[in-house]
Amino acid sequence: MPNDLLLLFAMVFAFAAFVHGFTGFAFGIVGISILALTSVDLEVGTAAVMLQSVIAVVCTLCMTARRDPIHWRPIALLAVGAAIGMPCGYWVLETFKDLAVFRIVLGVLFAGFGLHGLLPQRPVKLRCIWGLPLGIVSGCIGGAIVSGGPPIIYYLYSQAEDQRTMKPTVQAIFIVLVTMRIVVATVQGSVMNTQLLVATAMLAPLTIVVLLCGYLLSKRVSAGAFRRITFGFLIVIGLVGAMRATFVLLRNGPGM
Repeated sequence: MPNDLLLLFAMVFAFAAFVHGFTGFAFGIVGISILALTSVDLEVGTAAVMLQSVIAVVCTLCMTARRDPIHWRPIALLAVGAAIGMPCGYWVLETFKDLAVFRIVLGVLFAGFGLHGLLPQRPVKLRCIWGLPLGIVSGCIGGAIVSGGPPIIYYLYSQAEDQRTMKPTVQAIFIVLVTMRIVVATVQGSVMNTQLLVATAMLAPLTIVVLLCGYLLSKRVSAGAFRRITFGFLIVIGLVGAMRATFVLLRNGPGM
């Protein structure tokens, strides 16, 4: 792998790891959103982020599961839904990854979830059955861009007074989603290769250290500030991605 590409991955993964350690999610969203602003092939970028996100999620689970329990019932419904939606999302990536409209839609979707999460009142607690349709949506998004986080975050965080207590549950379902994504990518022919695996191993220590820094900082922030920062990240990331894609669309037409 070229040194400049490895350096780019290191910087992107470091920032994504800090956000993930602080919020308990967003490694995939942050990683793909930043790489989408570069010339890196989107399929290669999703594969690299997917591999590195495994490390981030497992580390976060190990740090958070000691304090808060994992809620398995919502995980089961989300997992079933994700299994239905994941192949569809991967097909969407393969078919429309080079279209600016595709990135605009994703950006608007992320920003919408963030704005809804910042409403003055805490999101209404959703009934458990909502885990299935939101799991399908999450699977579609995850198949397309690695992380199907927004629907999952909204669903799980609506279940608790203090969203920080849901961190272990979020990590557990993310592990399920990433595993599904790897299986789907392998079956349908992925761009993952030895170079990406080696790069993932080389950058793992950096990811772990930065993620730990983000996690320790999150323990010093109030629950209200945590919620605002968490959903604020979604808004910023979604808007940046959507605006960039819009500029490209206006300049070059529908294709990217």
